[in-house]
Amino acid sequence: MTDKVDKWVMLAIGLAGGWVISTAPGWMHASSYEHWWSIATAVGTVGAVIAAVVIASQTEMRLLKEKRQQATSLKWATCRWAGSVKTGSYLLSKHFDMLAKTEIGKPFSRDDKYMIELARKMIDPSFMLPLMGKFHVLEEADGRTSNAVSYAWALCAHIDNILTTAKVAHEGMEILSTCAKQSKELHDLAENIISAY
Repeated sequence: MTDKVDKWVMLAIGLAGGWVISTAPGWMHASSYEHWWSIATAVGTVGAVIAAVVIASQTEMRLLKEKRQQATSLKWATCRWAGSVKTGSYLLSKHFDMLAKTEIGKPFSRDDKYMIELARKMIDPSFMLPLMGKFHVLEEADGRTSNAVSYAWALCAHIDNILTTAKVAHEGMEILSTCAKQSKELHDLAENIISAY
């Protein structure tokens, strides 16, 4: 795109230069001070227009380039996080399902609890929180990345609560099935993010 704009700028400079050269004989024969002033005003106006076009096009191209670079790096960071979330949410759904099937009165499996702790680190949205204000650059119509970060944040809060309080299976542990379902939904969101980029 820079080459295209540079060619247009060169064409404008060429046209202005051609106009100056073609009207030079008229300048040489300008008999009064007013004629010289009119010629200088015309040349100045043409020069100002060319300068304005060059400055505006260069500024626009720089802003467009910066936006593309920002979007590319943000997409990379989002996909990196989404890949981790995809794996972590899969592990969460699997191990929450296993915890939910634990017989009432029996302690929860240490292996399942360990895997949930590990998977919780994989879906941790704290990596993405500083980037939340920049998601508009991704131009997502459905806001899937923002939704995934919010979903992961809520799921992490549930996990933290469960890991600190749940030791033995008892009545009313529907939260485990709910977390398994939420983990599957987060997995789907992560897959959508990855496939979109």
